[in-house]
Amino acid sequence: GPVNNGGIVFEWARKTIFGPDQTAEDFINVAESVPAGSNGLIFHPYLGGERAPIWNAQARGSFIGLTRNHTKPQMARSVLEGIVFNLLGAARGLREKIGEPDALRV
Repeated sequence: GPVNNGGIVFEWARKTIFGPDQTAEDFINVAESVPAGSNGLIFHPYLGGERAPIWNAQARGSFIGLTRNHTKPQMARSVLEGIVFNLLGAARGLREKIGEPDALRV
């Protein structure tokens, strides 16, 4: 199903967390330096409501578990994880409706 919060959230995070001069590649490299789970930081990427998988135009984004000990790289990692898990939820919903796909392209 369609999602509202993929690339637009990535761009928001890149510019907001690190500034407009950091490239997308740099943002990804910084995020990859952090272990999965972002030290317990969870990001809900719903900055503009959401279609699939939650179908809620009023949904809003959030960092859950954010402490003063979290770093910018951990925030970057949690943003990417939040986007990917949202896409996973949409893919699971689609699979429930139509069955296993022959291929999945991202």
